Amino acid sequence: MSNVIATEGHTEAPLKMLTYGEDSIGAAIEEDVAVFVTQQRGFRSRGFQGVYLSNQEKRIRRYHELIDDYIEGRLPKEVS
Repeated sequence: MSNVIATEGHTEAPLKMLTYGEDSIGAAIEEDVAVFVTQQRGFRSRGFQGVYLSNQEKRIRRYHELIDDYIEGRLPKEVS
């Protein structure tokens, strides 16, 4: 029996589990994953003191904070 994912239209799509380092889903995604792994190591280093975000990244972070507030039933925090 193969694993499947049901969609809204009740059709089924095959589900294939991949093993990191053994299977490939494309060069671009693999490059992104390699960057993520390196970033996570850097975030956990003793020398890490915080991130520098561009204005666009700050807006995206604030957007996600607002979504979290609404999901958790809190009134959004005021931004000065």
